[in-house]
Amino acid sequence: MQVLDMAETDQTSETHNATAQMREFVAFGLADEEYAVDINAVREIRSFMASTSLPDAPPHVIGVVNLRGAVVPIMSLRERFGREPVEPDRKTVVIILHYNQQTIGLLVDAVSDILRVENKDIQPAPEFDRESGAGSVGSMIILEDRLVGILLLDQLLAGMADFDLTGEAA
Repeated sequence: MQVLDMAETDQTSETHNATAQMREFVAFGLADEEYAVDINAVREIRSFMASTSLPDAPPHVIGVVNLRGAVVPIMSLRERFGREPVEPDRKTVVIILHYNQQTIGLLVDAVSDILRVENKDIQPAPEFDRESGAGSVGSMIILEDRLVGILLLDQLLAGMADFDLTGEAA
């Protein structure tokens, strides 16, 4: 017969509740702004790599790369957000995401942090134009000295599912 120690159960339950209320994000810089993506969507972070451009790609897709045998589109977040593109430097990185069975690279200025935040420190972003699909920031992380926008990957990657890299109709 197994004896259950209620003190242990309570501690385990408290630990589980505390963990359930925490979320982790990869934060990155883009111009003078800071954004984040859920760490669960991030597969890897790579230094900038040259890409092969495709003539029919959307303007913010700067090209594709071969990532261990998979063709992965690279999206410039600067261009996706209507910012002026800049030449990549040694801090420029590509965040490889896997989300909703899509793999895509996000070209960003630099990764700044891995943030572990409580749910209470996440607030909805102002709703500007989400109905039209233009809003890519769904929530804001409120830190002592800064605000970090959490990207809505569904909105950000809208249209990328139609960007077929196999040559077949999507």
